[in-house]
Amino acid sequence: MAKKLLSRESTRLLIETGQIRDVYLVASAAGGFGVEIRAGLVEGVLATERGQPRHYGSADTALRDLRSLGLGRVTCEIAQLRV
Repeated sequence: MAKKLLSRESTRLLIETGQIRDVYLVASAAGGFGVEIRAGLVEGVLATERGQPRHYGSADTALRDLRSLGLGRVTCEIAQLRV
């Protein structure tokens, strides 16, 4: 089952209303990182403005962006990280 795409605006609203349970920065086997969000009964991925899953080239870029949204805690899943 595909995860719901969450816009920056909806993600920010979930953060502001305290509904975020977990946020995961997930390494991709192809390189880079995606963001999975669990909030209430919703499980989704952070999306771009064009409605595609958001993909970051580096963990640093992803973490800075997530911090700008108001997040203070993120779990990193690096099992697929290429080293």
